[in-house]
Amino acid sequence: MIDRKRLLRRLWAIADSLFGKEKEEKVYSYVSFVYEKERLRELTDEELEEMVKAFVEMLSEKECPSAPHEWRLIKVLQKKLGWTNEHLLNYIKKYARVDHPRFLTQYEARIVITAMMTILNRKKKRKKDRSVQIEKVVYSSRNSEIFSGK
Repeated sequence: MIDRKRLLRRLWAIADSLFGKEKEEKVYSYVSFVYEKERLRELTDEELEEMVKAFVEMLSEKECPSAPHEWRLIKVLQKKLGWTNEHLLNYIKKYARVDHPRFLTQYEARIVITAMMTILNRKKKRKKDRSVQIEKVVYSSRNSEIFSGK
């Protein structure tokens, strides 16, 4: 089920990043032009979701014009890793050797994606290993209680 309020908040946040003070004018002109409707309320859930996706693509193209699809994946990985925007920018500066993400080429963006995926996989593996170690400790302490007669 689609959460309309959440989609609308996301739409307005993206529109603010894209258009600034002109966001209302741009959003409603988009609704009028594409869907031939006057209000956001008149859009179906599917149309609203489609509009949010279109705005996300526009934002990705604005932030990283040479690799917008890769930039979206980088942003997803950033969220999964729990990195701040500053952390991500510093990481890109260090490993891709560019001053800003808008200067990333597709090749450089793919390198960053590969490195971020490696970090994410290592994090997952460490978390899994820790849970296995905890289970072993709990299991061995239970066995020692059983055999000692406690």
